[in-house]
Amino acid sequence: MNKVFSKVWNARKGALVVASEFATQRGKGGRTGAALALACAAGAAMLCPAGQAWAQTQDQPPTLCTLSAGTGTATGTNAFVCGPAASAQAGGTALGARAQAAAEAVALGDGASASGEASTAVGGVYIDYDGTPYATFASVYGATALGAGAGADGIDSTAVGSLAYATGQGAFAGGNNAGAAGYNSVALGANAQASDRGSIAIGGGDADPANNYLATEAQGEGAIAIGSLAAAEGRGALGLGYQTVSLGDNASALGNGAWAQGAGATAVGGSAYAGADTATAIGNDAVVVGEGATAVGAGAYAEGAYAIGMGLQSGGYGGAIGLQSISIGLNSGATNVGAVALGGFSLAQGRLSTALGYSAAATGTTAVAVGYGARGTASNAVAVGQSAQATASNSVALGSGSVANQANTVSVGTSSSQRRITNVAAGTAATDAVNKSQLDAVAAQAGQTDASAVKYDGADKRAVTFAGPTGTTLHNVAAGTAATDAVNKGQLDAVSSRVDANTTAIGVLDGRVTGIEDQIGGLQQDTAKLSAIGVDTTNDASDQASVAAGSRGVAIGASAKSGGDHATAVGGDSEAAGANDTALGGHARIDADGSTAVGANTHITADATNAVAVGESATVSAASGTALGQGASASAQGAVALGQGAVADQTDTVSVGNAGTQRRIVNVAAGTAAHDAVNVDQLDEVTQQALETAKSYADNGDVATLQQSRAYTDSKFANTVGRSEFDTFRNQVDDRFHDVDRRLDRVGAMGTAMAQMSMNTAGLAGDNRMGVGAGRYGGQSAIAVGYQHAFRDNRASFSVGASASGSESSVGIGGGFSW
Repeated sequence: MNKVFSKVWNARKGALVVASEFATQRGKGGRTGAALALACAAGAAMLCPAGQAWAQTQDQPPTLCTLSAGTGTATGTNAFVCGPAASAQAGGTALGARAQAAAEAVALGDGASASGEASTAVGGVYIDYDGTPYATFASVYGATALGAGAGADGIDSTAVGSLAYATGQGAFAGGNNAGAAGYNSVALGANAQASDRGSIAIGGGDADPANNYLATEAQGEGAIAIGSLAAAEGRGALGLGYQTVSLGDNASALGNGAWAQGAGATAVGGSAYAGADTATAIGNDAVVVGEGATAVGAGAYAEGAYAIGMGLQSGGYGGAIGLQSISIGLNSGATNVGAVALGGFSLAQGRLSTALGYSAAATGTTAVAVGYGARGTASNAVAVGQSAQATASNSVALGSGSVANQANTVSVGTSSSQRRITNVAAGTAATDAVNKSQLDAVAAQAGQTDASAVKYDGADKRAVTFAGPTGTTLHNVAAGTAATDAVNKGQLDAVSSRVDANTTAIGVLDGRVTGIEDQIGGLQQDTAKLSAIGVDTTNDASDQASVAAGSRGVAIGASAKSGGDHATAVGGDSEAAGANDTALGGHARIDADGSTAVGANTHITADATNAVAVGESATVSAASGTALGQGASASAQGAVALGQGAVADQTDTVSVGNAGTQRRIVNVAAGTAAHDAVNVDQLDEVTQQALETAKSYADNGDVATLQQSRAYTDSKFANTVGRSEFDTFRNQVDDRFHDVDRRLDRVGAMGTAMAQMSMNTAGLAGDNRMGVGAGRYGGQSAIAVGYQHAFRDNRASFSVGASASGSESSVGIGGGFSW
């Protein structure tokens, strides 16, 4: 230490603070030595001839200063001395016993010393409780010390108050035992200490139970401590408020008892604590212990490095504990690396897991739970829908109450309550799902067989039906060439490969499900009160976020509204009106209880309790419905709509498309239970068995009979898969896409032409304006012509225009006025 102050333990703050060594363990207050009574007559000074030195002494008992010789010493011209053993140099003034004044200096008081030129020392001797005397002194040029025992030891420094000391150049110390040791530092208040360059300490001191004096302290270049017993230690540190503590470079603590410990740490709010580098704790009793982590809201908690915690933590869930985890909502918890928990009482416990919705829980590694009470408890498990459960590895549970308890399966219901999957396109790959029309075709083919031997079905020899206990196989069938020829398996495989090009369309389904985590935006937070958070993005009071009183909800975003108990609304104009709702995204709106909406313009109506809507403009209008995908709609109870534009309008069904657009379901495992989906591989196996039976014949059969049966079989396959018909259909589709592309290019060119025409007529001075524009887009050209007429000194106008490109054209008319 620097023999001016030392650190002592503060039991109230639980930390070391700075206290003056002059005042430690003080039982009683000091006393000021008896001042030497002085009564220098004003006329005495007038009697001193110019250019002469005079020494005044004091008679005993003290009466008036006299001009008689005494023990005082005046050296140089214009020096003035009054008191025994006092001395003054040229232009100096020394008043009081043993007062010492340098040239142009002033020393006033018993033992006062102004040894620096142009310095000022005013005050008597301070006698400490143990009898130790402290004289007032100003030891360098321009220094000023005012008060018993005050000391100014820095150039142009100022110390005001008993035992105040200013040792830094330009420093100021004001108050009993205040100390300013740094360059241009300021210490104001009893025991305040400013020890480094540019530091500021403002606030009174106190004593601990051991009677040690405690102080407001600013230690570090540019450090600022304001408030009784505030402490700021570190370069640029800031402590503002009673008993605030700021330890670390650029650390900031604001609020009663706030504590920021770490470089760049910030603690705002009563008893807020930020205990790591760049940590941020905002809100009463908010706590952050992880580096770079953020906790916002009363009682919020963030433990993992770079984690984000928002909302009151009163039930021991833990807040944001994992590295880079996010926890938003009352008693929500994200306890593992990269975990995300959004919604009251939500829990993301697995590594990289996501829990979205009130009371949702994702405990498995990379598990996802979306919806009120949803559970994803195994690795890579996905549960979407109110109370949906995915308990096996890589399982998927879709829809309210669905249970997926077998690995690598997708469930849309339970063992006692199933859903139909509607709008399923015909499967083509081995692991695709098949629809009912494919199954009916197989059943019809299998039903055509009987137990008879190979023979004509009638005397006209137009048909042959195969049968046999072990089935019959036609071998060495040549590739058919004519329209009525049979086709072999090689030809069928070629047709299948052409269809396979479309199998990737359904792959977006898995991407949409796993993209749930990506739909959670970066959030800007602010201080929340007690158990509810409302954060607005602008200063405009008209669009502030709102949280219903006593609801313990969360509202973040311009005009966001959280109206139900434990509801969460994040996003501009988002609204969570019911209890346990979670609405995320601009204009996301929930009017029912226990529902979850993620994505811009999502909507869950008042009748759709316990529903889930994910994706831009996704809607649910029936209880326990689930809609995943842009524009997806679930309008029947328990229905699930998967994919962009999917429509689920029948009770307890799963739809992956709509009446006009279907999708294939790919990567479907072979079904084993009665209610499992079957894939194309299984269908092909059944089909192959039917075909082998249908194509059977006897080795000793009539050659004519074999030829007829071959013709019959070939004709059936030709009717089933016609190559020419397939090619014709493909060409028709290609032509339609070409026509659409050309129309789009023409519309783009027309828009460009209209823009150029409008640009060149704007601002013209005449009343009648004519404009022409041309545009080109995607290889198509267009021209636009327009006319505008202005009325009444340009306060009203009328315009008409048209554009054309090939066979496409558009016209427009408009008017406007101003006042």
